[in-house]
This record gives sequence, structure tokens and C-alpha cells, in this order.
Amino acid sequence: AHCTAAGKVLMAHLSAESRQLIIDEHGLKPITPKSIQSIATLTEELERVKEQGHAYTFEESALGFGSVAAPVFDYSGQVVASLSIKAPIQRFERHLDEYRSAIVRTANQVSRGLGHLIFSE
Repeated sequence: AHCTAAGKVLMAHLSAESRQLIIDEHGLKPITPKSIQSIATLTEELERVKEQGHAYTFEESALGFGSVAAPVFDYSGQVVASLSIKAPIQRFERHLDEYRSAIVRTANQVSRGLGHLIFSE
């Protein structure tokens, strides 16, 4: 979960205790040399994800690929899923703003369909 944009979104909306349980059970094993490997770095990243409303990865889960994800909220405001886009890194970096906008907009539409009324783009 700590190496994917979708996983970061889901982890960012968990309590600190729930996150720690996941880390204790699964660790922070790197998938690539660019994967987050420290709890301090992951905590900072998850705070940023929750604040900005989306997450990125740049070759953290697969070399040569980047991704962006956004949360899907239900009627009660709970995150129930995340949507993501993954693309080859050169294309991803070139179209980063477009991909982010599209995934946030789509996640907001799905959230709205689940009864969530507060969202940002």
C-alpha cells in the first residue's frame, strides 16, 4: 500500500493506529529503489496526500511508471475506495496535471453518486 498511489490514498484516511497495524504486519518492504522505506517519510507523505486530496507515485511500485490516485467517499464522508491512473513515466510527467484533474474529477463524480456532498477539485 505504501508504494502505490491508490494505497497511499487509502492509508492517508486511516487512523494512525490502523496505519501502524498495517506497517507492523506488512512492513515497508521496497518494491523498487524509489519506494518509501521509512515511517517518517511515509507519515509526511500521507499527511500531504490527505491535505491535497490526491497521491502520486514516481516509479515507487514499478520502474518506468508513475501514477496518481484520488479518494472515493461515501455518504458519511468515509473513504471507501480510491481511483488511480498509471502510465509510463515520461508520458505521466508530461501530462501530470491532466491526469490528476481527470482522476480527481472522476473520484468526485463517483463520491457524489454514493451520496457524498463535499468535495474539491
